[in-house]
Amino acid sequence: MAFNPEPDCTALIVVDVQNDFCHEDGALAKLGKSVGKTRSILPNIETLISYAKMVSVPVLFVVTHHDPVTDSPAWTSRQMYNKNQIICLTGSWGAESYLLDRKDADYMVIKNRYSGFYGTNLDLILRSLGRNRLLICGFTTNVCVESTVRDANSLDYFAAVVSDCAAASTEQEHISGLYNIEKYFGYLTSLTDVKHFWNI
Repeated sequence: MAFNPEPDCTALIVVDVQNDFCHEDGALAKLGKSVGKTRSILPNIETLISYAKMVSVPVLFVVTHHDPVTDSPAWTSRQMYNKNQIICLTGSWGAESYLLDRKDADYMVIKNRYSGFYGTNLDLILRSLGRNRLLICGFTTNVCVESTVRDANSLDYFAAVVSDCAAASTEQEHISGLYNIEKYFGYLTSLTDVKHFWNI
C-alpha cells in the first residue's frame, strides 16, 4: 500500500525542534554531537509546515522537557546523560523552539521520553481530530523520530517520515533510522512528494 496523506485524515508532527538539539550552543553540541545537519534542514521543515497550513492539515509540535520529577534512575543512568547538562530542562532556553514559531503549532505536546506517544495525550488528540495518517519530521531520525513512528505503528496509525525534513547527528545514524522505519514501522516520503500530492 502506498502512503497517501489525504489532507482530511492527515496530521503533521514536528519532533524536537529545540535549541538543545539544534543550536551550536545547545546541550547536544556540548556533549560532542554534531548539530550541523539538524540546523541545515530547518528551511525544509518550515516549508513543510507552510504546506500543511495551505491544505488545513493540523500541525502538532512535540517537544521534550526534562526535570527531576520525570528523570528516573533508569533514565539518568544512560550513557549520554549528564547531570550538569540536562537536555531540554523544563523552563530553560534549551527547551525553547529553535527558529520555529510555536504559534505555527495548532497543538503542543510535551513528552518526557523519546516517543511522542509515551505518557502524552498525542494519541487522544489525533483520534479526536480523526487523523490516522501522520507525516513526521524533526530530530533525531534514529531516536525520537523513529521511536514515535514505532509507537504510531503499534497504535495502528499510517506514519511516514519526510526524509529530507529529518536529521541525526551523523549521516549513518540518519540512514539507519530511515532504513528501520521503512523496513518495519512506516513509510518514507519527501518534501517534493508531499508538495505534489497536495497539489501545491
